[in-house]
Amino acid sequence: MGEVYRARDTRLDRDVAIKVLPERLAGDAKALARFEREGKAVAALSHPNILAIHDFGEQDALWFAVTELLEGETLRERLSRERLTWRKALEIGIAIAEGLSAAHARGIVHRDLKPENVFLTSGGLVKILDFGLARSDVPRTGDVTSAQTASMQTEAGTVLGTVGYMSPEQVSGEPADARSDIFSLGCVLYEMLSGRRAFAGGSPGQTMAAILRDHPLELSRSGIDLPVGLDRVVTRCLEKNPNERFQTARDLAFALKEMSGASSTASVAAISGPERQKPLVPSTRPLKLWIAATVVVLAVVGLVYRPGGRREKSLPLPPSPSLAFQSLAVLPLANLTGDAKQEALVDGITDELISALARMGGPRVTSRISARKYKDTTKALPEIARELNVEGIVKGSVTRAGDRLQVKAELINASTDKHLWADSFERGAPEVAALHTDVAQAIARQMGIAPARQERANLGTPRTIPPEAYEAYVRGRFFWDQREFGKAVEHFQKALDAEPAYPAAYAGLAAAFALQGYQSELAPKDAFPKAKAAALKALELTPELSEGHAALGYVHTYHDYDFPAAEAEFKRAIAADPNSEMARHFYSIFLAAMLRPAEARVQIEKARELDPLSGFVASDMGFELYYDRKYDEAVKVLQEAIAANPKSYAHFWLGRTYQAQKKYEAAVPEYKLVGEVGALGHLYGIWSKRAEAEKILREIAEADRKPGYHSPYNGALTTLGLGNKDKTMEWLDRCYEERTPYLVWLLRDPRWDPMRSDPRFTELLRKIGFPQVT
Repeated sequence: MGEVYRARDTRLDRDVAIKVLPERLAGDAKALARFEREGKAVAALSHPNILAIHDFGEQDALWFAVTELLEGETLRERLSRERLTWRKALEIGIAIAEGLSAAHARGIVHRDLKPENVFLTSGGLVKILDFGLARSDVPRTGDVTSAQTASMQTEAGTVLGTVGYMSPEQVSGEPADARSDIFSLGCVLYEMLSGRRAFAGGSPGQTMAAILRDHPLELSRSGIDLPVGLDRVVTRCLEKNPNERFQTARDLAFALKEMSGASSTASVAAISGPERQKPLVPSTRPLKLWIAATVVVLAVVGLVYRPGGRREKSLPLPPSPSLAFQSLAVLPLANLTGDAKQEALVDGITDELISALARMGGPRVTSRISARKYKDTTKALPEIARELNVEGIVKGSVTRAGDRLQVKAELINASTDKHLWADSFERGAPEVAALHTDVAQAIARQMGIAPARQERANLGTPRTIPPEAYEAYVRGRFFWDQREFGKAVEHFQKALDAEPAYPAAYAGLAAAFALQGYQSELAPKDAFPKAKAAALKALELTPELSEGHAALGYVHTYHDYDFPAAEAEFKRAIAADPNSEMARHFYSIFLAAMLRPAEARVQIEKARELDPLSGFVASDMGFELYYDRKYDEAVKVLQEAIAANPKSYAHFWLGRTYQAQKKYEAAVPEYKLVGEVGALGHLYGIWSKRAEAEKILREIAEADRKPGYHSPYNGALTTLGLGNKDKTMEWLDRCYEERTPYLVWLLRDPRWDPMRSDPRFTELLRKIGFPQVT
């Protein structure tokens, strides 16, 4: 729509380009509005990947724009001449994404991105051209400029753009925000990588139908040699639903840099390959204008970002008030090593980064269990932030070069999707366990956390550690989170075999043994002493290790019956790491058993804040309500927990609650789902189904004669249901002799109400050491 001339700026002694609105369009109000819109849009931007404008105005009824002079060729011309390598395509894509990111930050959406509007200069730069169809958008970063004018808005239902590069929402005449440009860039990326258009038809209508309906052939299936993961990046750009695309151009640029291994931001967008001089060709019509314009010189303040290498070599930056979040979530790091076998290691680095940030006692940090649910998610960051109730989000990736691993991380304002900080960190194999510390301390510095607290990032992890020890440890953590305690023990022990001075591995081993003892996977007299020994060793190596104190408190509670010592350990665990979901969770259960429901509620609520998506926390919130005899509330909470995780152990507590409400038929299937024999025997006994209860009692006695550990608590419950107090006390005495952990609940459990008047039962409570029993 414009005519472009080469001109000479005699004041600053430089060549420039002048774009004028042709005389034939001078009276066209729409053309003039578009020309003015482009001028205002570009004037609001200052970025090396966007055409720079020096002046804009009108002289003798002729509208003009003075811009920098570009020599080279458009991306369309380059594609028509040669097939791009994937590295060159990524270089161009990164530059475009960085330019779009700058535009979007100013609330400007291009809406006509295509190879014709991308210029490759002979000096090796990439420039985005032609903002004639641009419109203002509610900026995703909260940055508002004067460029947002009413003239830049478009009437709903208007279809604007270039067929083949329009987003589905543009084709449908719906409002197009920044994510529409990401779709268009996905089309450009696809074409650069494959040599063919993502969407093409025999007519414009057929092409638009393809955009709405079809998915282009996956690049990985087209025989093109591409780095692992690049296909997924392009495919995500081309999602039909804007919510499933990259939510910001900055996110896309980051992902592309991961693919290319770029070590600097795309504000320097070098394009390798032959340079080509191609001057602009002026119109043959004589230039009939006399422009006496003042060229406005814009000063640009550059922010230098220098990723790569070890972070401690970087210059310290002052903390920014915008980074002082009160809550934070670390999303699972992307595995870009090209090796699926490294998935567990990458997940482990994520988990350790979460733990390191949590130990500092700064912002509330969402637990690794809840964060892990967002692995490979396509949800927008603001949506994730709402679900986790956090202000800040850390995201990034792990890559490998030889025997060195590199972690790239970004800190993002979750509500605005604004990227606030980014850096990269690299370690060799023997120091891989220190990577999470490097990242955590760098984030802490940005957030203004005191250096003394930053040092807590590495508690429990040696700076130098055999890679096989670290990998075994992170696998142990994974299995512990899945409540597969036997496998967790196996991997923690492997970690200790490779590195005997590994405090966190000892603490993990202690917790796994303790839960095996509680759940009768091992005899309590075997499991809990092993747990205690491992916890003490962890604390010998690292006295402030929260996980060690929490595990020791668990042993004191359920095996030693030393309740004052248990509470002291739980308090030490929380003091060492206020963000420890495990410490809060364990302490809450302890308080519930000690008849301190209000305090227990405080701790379980804090555990839920730290781990909002945990089925285990949700289940235990329900069982605490059950013990408080708030049955209607318990049913609601437990049903919600089961809806979120149908395999949850909340079924057991829902059965217990139904039983307390005398809904016996409803309780039976819940018990059977989790295999709770003793609970079912007790239910049949009080339900006057004596034959069924006695049958279960015989099965318990028969199982007791077989190898392996079988808890006598099942026998105690069943005889209790049958009303045989003498037999019940025999079973309970055996429970005490074997240090059965479930005895801790005798004080609270409503099922034991019939025994409370029996002096033998009172004496047992006294022996256990409940402070309320004298």
